[in-house]
Amino acid sequence: MKKNILLLLIALLAIYLGGCKKSTVTGPPDFSKITETDLLGQFKGAVDSTDWTYDETWPAEELAFMNFTDTFALTDTVGGFVQVSALYPNPNHGIFSLLTTVDKECKMKVAIVNTSMHLISYNTFKFLGGPVATGFNCTVSTAFHPNENYRIYYGFYNAKGTLFYKGHGDFRIE
Repeated sequence: MKKNILLLLIALLAIYLGGCKKSTVTGPPDFSKITETDLLGQFKGAVDSTDWTYDETWPAEELAFMNFTDTFALTDTVGGFVQVSALYPNPNHGIFSLLTTVDKECKMKVAIVNTSMHLISYNTFKFLGGPVATGFNCTVSTAFHPNENYRIYYGFYNAKGTLFYKGHGDFRIE
């Protein structure tokens, strides 16, 4: 009888502890910090150390931003070296560049979201290797507004469609 009561208490304790998982509600990411750069990409003020680097993990919502199709055919099946420099200028008036350096052929998918995490722009770029400055013009879209911050997600893919490098950065349109 004592053995049954002990087993019952252990079972109840396990159910209780299993049901006490804390849910983490983080909400949208903080876009308020940007890495300030001039027209040449030189740092000129605040630096957000979480921007323009490799992101170890992305939640499902962020990965979903890259789920759009493109028509670029690649031949290189190996992921290689990637370096992403801070977007410049930042802040800007809707026209900016992103300098990337890759050592192998790949494609870069880009998704831009607003502070409510709504996808407002996306594109794909094919790189053959070496440094490339990719220009963006947000002035042609009514989805971008002055005095607001945005986040750009970037992912690098090989010919197999494998995402081998991913990251993000925040920017401000004035």
